[in-house]
Amino acid sequence: MKVFLCSRPDEAGKFHGVVDAFPDIWEGCILDVGCRSGNLKHVLEERSVRVRYLGLDLSPPADVIANLEKGLPFSDKTFDVVVALDVLEHTDTFTKPLMNFVALPVSSSSSPYQTSMN
Repeated sequence: MKVFLCSRPDEAGKFHGVVDAFPDIWEGCILDVGCRSGNLKHVLEERSVRVRYLGLDLSPPADVIANLEKGLPFSDKTFDVVVALDVLEHTDTFTKPLMNFVALPVSSSSSPYQTSMN
């Protein structure tokens, strides 16, 4: 088991910890579900990681405004990485949002990987 510590006790510190925990996955097109203020994008930019980032949340400043429980508007968009931190515990049901993640189109070079940070 590996243990990763956040560098700071704030939201950005959590994203630094996530990027450190999975250093080899940050490439291609990233969908950040529940992106809040887009701090994951800022952390990736700070580290000079070049990706196509798309943030999704219920309200601005997300790039895409959508409700995970009502489905996701990405039938023709392929993602290399899908991130959803602190999201499922804010939904009314667990299974429908989870199934929406499973149904997302991912690139053929992506490997499925799931972890629970909480």
